Amino acid sequence: MLCRRCQPFIRWSADILVRKARAARSDFALRAHAGRDARAPFSSYSLTREVELRQTRAPMKRFGQFLLATLYILAATLPAAAQFGNVGKLDTWTVKPVSRDQEPSSENTYVKTVRAAKQKDFDRFVFEFEGAFPHYRIEYSKSRFYDSEGGRRRIRTPGRAFLMISLLQVSADDKQVGLLQAKGFLPKGNLRMPSLWSIDDLELFEGVYDFVAGVSARKAFRVTELRNPSRLVIDFQH
Repeated sequence: MLCRRCQPFIRWSADILVRKARAARSDFALRAHAGRDARAPFSSYSLTREVELRQTRAPMKRFGQFLLATLYILAATLPAAAQFGNVGKLDTWTVKPVSRDQEPSSENTYVKTVRAAKQKDFDRFVFEFEGAFPHYRIEYSKSRFYDSEGGRRRIRTPGRAFLMISLLQVSADDKQVGLLQAKGFLPKGNLRMPSLWSIDDLELFEGVYDFVAGVSARKAFRVTELRNPSRLVIDFQH
């Protein structure tokens, strides 16, 4: 989420800097032109000034292009570097956001499967991962709408409240596509549990995989991390 919101700002900053470079170049040209007599015949002096001006324009143009390209590359690499920060407590019932950053890893992250089941006093769903444990952020949505890369769209999965789960640095290669297309990857339809009504995946874009859980109300939830295999567990109180 963060990475997508940063990109427009960086591109806007790049445009501002390039415009300033162009303005400085134009100002230099005006001052160079004012330095000679406009009524004087075309002379070696004017030729020299024109050559100096052209030699100045070229480096400034190249500088602007280099600056713009550099900032665009930075925007493209933000998803790999961005993090959510550590917010909230694990293994604690809450309705507030919970997020965690994990230790750096050279392994790719894949969402292997998503499961859901009713327990005695709560409903549970589990993300199982292959490879590195992803950064994540979990929070209730303020509306029934989701801001995707394609624009704002309505959440149509069953539920009266919606818990958003964003997993960061998930590989979007053929292996992950094969996993999410596999039968049983994600529980479908109305789950008919007291609190957890539905789970849906919204979008996998630039390393961010967004899911939504439809809930009967704004229920307290609990987040737990498990290892061997790596799992992210979310429980909803009945």
